Amino acid sequence: MGELICLLLHDLARRDPKRIVLVAVHSPSSRIFSLFSHLTILSSNGELAYFGLRQRILSFLEGLGYACPKLFNPADFVLELASTKTIQNHISDPMAAGERVECLAPQEVLSKNLDLEEGSGLSAGRQEKGDSVEIDNRNYSNNNKNDAPFIESGSISNVSEESGSSEIRTGSAVSSGDTMGPSVGVHMYLRMSNSSPRLVAATKASVVDDFQARLGEDQRHQKVHGVKGARSSQWALFKINLWRAWIQESREKIGLTVRAAMTVTLGLLFGLLYLYQIPKDKGRNTAGFLFSLLVTMLIASSVNVCLYFPFEFAILMREYYAGGNLPIPYFLGRTLASVPQSMLFLLMGIIPYFMAGLAPSVSTFGYFVLILFFSIFSAQSLGYLASSFTSNPVVSLSILPLFITPMILFSGMLYERHSVPAGLQWIQEISVINYSFGLLVLNQVEAVGGQVRVFLHQFLQVEQKDFSIFLINLIVLALGYRLSAMIILMIRVRFISKPQ
Repeated sequence: MGELICLLLHDLARRDPKRIVLVAVHSPSSRIFSLFSHLTILSSNGELAYFGLRQRILSFLEGLGYACPKLFNPADFVLELASTKTIQNHISDPMAAGERVECLAPQEVLSKNLDLEEGSGLSAGRQEKGDSVEIDNRNYSNNNKNDAPFIESGSISNVSEESGSSEIRTGSAVSSGDTMGPSVGVHMYLRMSNSSPRLVAATKASVVDDFQARLGEDQRHQKVHGVKGARSSQWALFKINLWRAWIQESREKIGLTVRAAMTVTLGLLFGLLYLYQIPKDKGRNTAGFLFSLLVTMLIASSVNVCLYFPFEFAILMREYYAGGNLPIPYFLGRTLASVPQSMLFLLMGIIPYFMAGLAPSVSTFGYFVLILFFSIFSAQSLGYLASSFTSNPVVSLSILPLFITPMILFSGMLYERHSVPAGLQWIQEISVINYSFGLLVLNQVEAVGGQVRVFLHQFLQVEQKDFSIFLINLIVLALGYRLSAMIILMIRVRFISKPQ
């Protein structure tokens, strides 16, 4: 499974447009190791042990005196060198720094002509006497397979420090056959590796120092990347989130195509239903067309947000607790990147505008598009507000009607404005459709005039002087709902949700 994932990531990195893929992997196979173009290797202490091309790592190690044996996995060899502790068996030659650990079978242990180094701190002795081997004054015959010793792991029994190296011995035993024998002088111990600090020092001299020298002492790179101290600035995080969200939006070609097809289809449906009906209308078709168009755009825009925004909450949480992101730059970047894509919903109103025969003047059409833009922005703000309470799109879609239904009921189309109970008038004041519907009607009747103007003014109980006030209130509501969603998201991230 791991190899399949790495192959897919390798294909993703090489496919046009080419991308940079960062992968953290531990103990890769030789095949997976060959897929990487660049390597960053850390020692077990977290220090940089290598940074550069994969093809150059073996020559880099050979320059330090560490040659990778043939038919040996380079990844295992490199990780062994980068480890600060290595395992050694005292009945074999003491392992040089970075040398491969060789596992011996019981018969090979007896047949190897190995001599212990003096001063190694090991209590076992080895002598050859004819056809037998003596280990700790116990004789084992080479010809008797049942006498062949084997190593049995045990607990830590001794810690010694000699010649600047640390050893941790495990209580091992050499036994005969299947029966546990008495303890003899065969031990496994850990020795501090000399290869890891040499790799760190060489990498620091060849990579880190040179990189710092090229940066210079004025730290101009911090101004370029917006880095101040240990964390990126809010502006730098905003730019990163904006760029990432824009890339995500541009890659959703299927979703973009579906949304475009939906808006064009609904626009044509509205156009065919009200085809050239507005010029000969007395007011009813005009109000019905504008109201149904707004309700459809409100639902489509807000539902679209609820379908994708909650999924990204887990990513934000991981980045926030890792110190790599903040809720405010994330929200601003994410919502701003979605504005160009949301312009597709304008097609739902632009297509039937001329088909239905609305006022053809440039100024009237310009205001029509502007009002629709702020209506869509407000609808998306409602979607973000509903999605900010949860990371489950099903729950956000369940919450959304609590915001949309009052907007439709208190729109001024389904009731007389003066008949609203005093305790519910505040809902009319925060209704997006109330202001956007009134603006569209006032914009249309200003151009046509006549009996239609009188009818719609009386029916909706609005006056032409209300146009500027309605427009300001619509903009304030659009920004207010968006700000409320950002505040709720920030509270969830910082005070309520747990690390992912």
